[in-house]
Amino acid sequence: MFESKLEAKSHCLVIGPHCHTHLADVFLGEKSLNWARSIKYLGMELMAGSSFDIDLDQTRRKFYASVNTILRHCSGASELMKLYLCESYCLPVLMYAVESLNLCTTAVRKLNVYWNSVYRKIFSYKPWESVREVMKCLGKKNFEFMYYERKLCFLL
Repeated sequence: MFESKLEAKSHCLVIGPHCHTHLADVFLGEKSLNWARSIKYLGMELMAGSSFDIDLDQTRRKFYASVNTILRHCSGASELMKLYLCESYCLPVLMYAVESLNLCTTAVRKLNVYWNSVYRKIFSYKPWESVREVMKCLGKKNFEFMYYERKLCFLL
């Protein structure tokens, strides 16, 4: 029984230049482990590929679920209170372990768009309208700035 549980939780994942080549079987005791395209580790979906990558779609779903839950339950609250709650409970979903990742520019921009959508929703902006001025007036940072700031603190 112990072996079958361990076997079910154990997979192999290739990250690097040989990700598309056929690799030899890996065994745990007498049982062969499966090669996976993605695995869940510490709440993040790690993807097989030529470079280290995470599944941002899962992060996006978790983030928007938390944002929608908060905004649905505090419809009578002020905009600043809604923003405070989203910063406290939803932003950490986006920021989870990002300082330890080398995200590409496209990924950082996607996460920035997700965070900007919170401002659009709270302050009733259209999808094409910029929220930079609102953020600036409130003294808030965009996601991209927060990512690089955390990355720098992590590396130092």
